[in-house]
Amino acid sequence: MTRPAPYWYSLRALSGLAVMAGSFALAFGCDGGGSGGAGADAGDAGGADGVGGSGGSSGAGSSGAGGRPAIPAASFESCSALAMTFAGNGCGSVCASMRCACDPFPSSYIACNPELGCLTGMDCSVACERSLGEVIGCVDGYAPCSSDADCGAGRCLRAADGSGDCASGAAGARCLDDGDCVDGACVAVSTDGRRICQAGAPGASCNESADCASGSRCVLPDDSFVGSCSDGTTGAACSVASDCDGNRCIRTAQSSQPGVCSDGAAGASCMAASDCASNVCVRDPESVSAGVCSDGALGAPCLTSSECDSNICARNSQSGLPGVCSDGELGSVCYAGSDCASTRCGKAKADSSAGTCTDGSVGSACSEPAQCAEGLSCAVASFGGRCTTGATGEPCASSTECASGSCALATNQAFCTEGLLGQHCSEAAQCQSGYCKGNSTGGYMGQCTDGAVGTACDIGDDSDCAGGRCAKADPWGSWICSGGAVGDLCSKASHCSASVCSLSSATDDAGNCGDGSTGSACALDAHCSSSRCAIRGGYDQGTCTTGELNAYCTEDGNCISARCAMSSGSSTGLCTDGGLGSRCSDDADCVSTLCALEPGNSYGECTDGQLGSECALPNNCLQGTCAYSSGDGHGECTDGAIGAFCVQPLHCQLGYCFIGGDSSGICSSGAAGQPCDAGNDCASGSCATGVCQ
Repeated sequence: MTRPAPYWYSLRALSGLAVMAGSFALAFGCDGGGSGGAGADAGDAGGADGVGGSGGSSGAGSSGAGGRPAIPAASFESCSALAMTFAGNGCGSVCASMRCACDPFPSSYIACNPELGCLTGMDCSVACERSLGEVIGCVDGYAPCSSDADCGAGRCLRAADGSGDCASGAAGARCLDDGDCVDGACVAVSTDGRRICQAGAPGASCNESADCASGSRCVLPDDSFVGSCSDGTTGAACSVASDCDGNRCIRTAQSSQPGVCSDGAAGASCMAASDCASNVCVRDPESVSAGVCSDGALGAPCLTSSECDSNICARNSQSGLPGVCSDGELGSVCYAGSDCASTRCGKAKADSSAGTCTDGSVGSACSEPAQCAEGLSCAVASFGGRCTTGATGEPCASSTECASGSCALATNQAFCTEGLLGQHCSEAAQCQSGYCKGNSTGGYMGQCTDGAVGTACDIGDDSDCAGGRCAKADPWGSWICSGGAVGDLCSKASHCSASVCSLSSATDDAGNCGDGSTGSACALDAHCSSSRCAIRGGYDQGTCTTGELNAYCTEDGNCISARCAMSSGSSTGLCTDGGLGSRCSDDADCVSTLCALEPGNSYGECTDGQLGSECALPNNCLQGTCAYSSGDGHGECTDGAIGAFCVQPLHCQLGYCFIGGDSSGICSSGAAGQPCDAGNDCASGSCATGVCQ
């Protein structure tokens, strides 16, 4: 069952002369815990049971060694010292005030224990010495005891001369001595004498090695009596190398805190070479911070070349930070030519600290000629420098650096050009053809083209095309030069010669040139000579149609007859007049409102439902029944009279349907002399040589 939340209220008032001043504290909480007396922590202590109040102290403190303080005597303040009484019946109603005449301010409490009920009394001499939080904490967790037997599986935490409080005895619970702990030891964790139970596992608080589990010892800081249990494994606390399985304790000399055990592997922290299995500790000797163990492999940290197997340490000597071991091959990071096997460290900008090892060939990064191979210059633009000979297609920063006398300069790249087809350009004037595709957006590098029909062009840039027509080619953003003839692509009215561009609106940019004839492109009825533009659903481009019988259509409005027969699942059809025998796809396509359409077929036939009329389903017949042959793909409304159309005997009044080996036949009398296939075609039940007997 969920415990109800306790509540409390305390008021302390002061009156004097003609002026009265009041102060109050109000707090709410669920299962709030009390606290012991104040005291400075002396190490990581873990959790503690909520206990408070005044009591005694147990044990004597031990003296410290050197700068380490002595372990204080164990003490705690018990809640039982408050001698609280409760009304019972839980916290179902507002409690009455309980008043203590404290000096200098009286104090009133309204508080409730979730199980014991409203607070009705307590020892005010003790309460007046406590803070509000301490008293309230005791109300909520009040569990007085005189022996362990009063606390179930827990322990009774008490001084020798008084009552105590129940505590769990588990790791983190308050204690006075080891006997108060279910498992482990009672460890001092604060200068005010506060102690808690600890199980002694690696990392647990301790005052001495006896507080730790077997195989572990207590590693203490130089200035605190609270240490940490250590099993000597990598990452465990240590003070000296012998504390560690690997005999390596990494500890900052200036620190009073314990260090950590290390295995000395590459990447592990270190203070000296002996801390590393490789005997190499990459560390600034002027720094108090730890360094890192290095195995000297490529990519390993380093401060000097001697720390690398390759004897090359690529490092910015101005930063004070470690570098990385490098092989100096092309593409490796570098800070100076000595970092590279080629002796060339290419930096695209002079103020760059890091560069890349290069061979100084054409296209290599550079910020000065010395970073380029013999005979090459360094073309330095705003975006960086590149080695070049000035030949066509090579980097440049200005036209004077190009043998052709022309440099196509974009935002982040530049190349020498002669303006031939396929060569770089940043403006049309650089192309001998006068057309540069790819430069319409400022700062981008383009390519010289001939501007012919079908050639790619920049979005909407008519100047890329010889005919002045750059039209959208597809929904994905491709644009090409158009010829402007009927059927050609267009994106504006001016793109079409003696024809109309089939654009659906002022914002539409994808159409085709059309002359309004049957079959030409359209987007509006006005684009067609017939004033009929058939557009499929979901599209904005269509086809001009005449609307006559059997003409292309996408809706009834496309047809003069106002009837467009579209097959099931299709978005197009053919115009129909709805007369008997006309093509249809549903009843609405027929004047008779009867369409004989077998499910699964694309089209059916308009029928009047009379005897002898075409049918596919029973509801197609107003007279007789529908005899339909799937083998023939044909059916007729029949009354089953002799000579009438049939497919099965049930279609015939007399029950005889002679089909002669076909999929359909005629109704028969079954009399002697009538044709037959089998005995069931004959009234006598006997069929011989194809004749009823």
